[in-house]
Amino acid sequence: MVEFRVATNKDVDLLTKLSQEIWNLHYINILSKEQIDYMLEKMYASDIINEEINKGIIWKIVYYNNEPIGYFSYSMINEKQCKLHKIYILPTFHGKGFGKSCITDVFEYTKNKNANEVILYVNRFNEKAIKSYSKYGFKILKEEDTKFGDFVLNDYVMKKELN
Repeated sequence: MVEFRVATNKDVDLLTKLSQEIWNLHYINILSKEQIDYMLEKMYASDIINEEINKGIIWKIVYYNNEPIGYFSYSMINEKQCKLHKIYILPTFHGKGFGKSCITDVFEYTKNKNANEVILYVNRFNEKAIKSYSKYGFKILKEEDTKFGDFVLNDYVMKKELN
């Protein structure tokens, strides 16, 4: 059984641990080890996650049979748009509907806020994620390259309009 639990500051160590495990398994064929380590340090350090939670970004931990298998985070960025910041599931649980459940949760939140769009950024070389997002109705709006330390994030900006 899948369950989502809203993360609090007490869950930061678990989120950091999950991110390290997932990123090192998933991105090793997409990004260099140096870039993975840098991004983990800049996006998943305890103080960064704490700050995001304190600012109102919603982090949820995905549990399956009471075991943490992933996480996702999102927030409203304006009156009509919710941004899906992160969605990561351990690779051994891919293809089992957990990602769909996370996206459905974000869609419901967005609708409850009387908003009608969800946007996200995805690495242009992350073909598996792009295919999944497309399956759920996300469309590529544009390419965006962002300097991030010594690296460049090569992303697509994707959007889903909700009914």
